[in-house]
Amino acid sequence: MVTSSLATTELLYLAHEGDKEVSWSEVCSNFGKFCNREKNLTDSSFLGSSLLHLTLLPLLSWFFNLEALNNFTTRYC
Repeated sequence: MVTSSLATTELLYLAHEGDKEVSWSEVCSNFGKFCNREKNLTDSSFLGSSLLHLTLLPLLSWFFNLEALNNFTTRYC
């Protein structure tokens, strides 16, 4: 998910700035609607990635620690 966020960021940067080295011109002056949609996609991608990291990873960590605690109590208690 992080790599897709970075890929959309790169596309948005190229759309706004272009790349003079390979003679790609910027397209946002011609396709403003595309750039607005790309910006929204980039924002939602970063938001989704952040929410994934803030919710799913702590839950997985808690689950595996709880499983380790149950294994410990069944072996030694």
